[in-house]
Amino acid sequence: MFDINKYINEHKKYDDVIEKIKESKNSYIYNAANSIQKLLTLKLFNKTKETIIVVYPNIFEASKAYEDYLELTEADQISFFPVEEYISSELVSASPAFRMERMKTLINVLNKKPQIIITNTEGYVHNVMSKSRLEASFLHIKQGDIVNKTKLIDDLVT
Repeated sequence: MFDINKYINEHKKYDDVIEKIKESKNSYIYNAANSIQKLLTLKLFNKTKETIIVVYPNIFEASKAYEDYLELTEADQISFFPVEEYISSELVSASPAFRMERMKTLINVLNKKPQIIITNTEGYVHNVMSKSRLEASFLHIKQGDIVNKTKLIDDLVT
């Protein structure tokens, strides 16, 4: 069986492409098959160990890409930051699964964990709360802690 990901990572001729991509802070890889774009992104990530944000035009394309990336590499290197497009968010309530994915991605960002973040255009321009407010919103409860029930309920609602 031929592993294209391994091939691209091992062959030096692709290093020139990665160097060209690294020269520009904001790169757009075009005129390449979707799979090659993903493999080059993975090679860039593995070489730099810096967070990379990959933006897709809509949530459907971003979801498909996220699934593709999960097949190409370990899940802990990939995060998903889906934000419903305006029209669909008007029609249906925000998906709890999407909210959880966004929160996991933000936690990775707060922890300065290098990752490839897959998002859609709405996710890229979406405003999020400040770092200090987000950090203050976490509840830290350990086994054996005694917690006031009323305060816990208030904190969870907040």
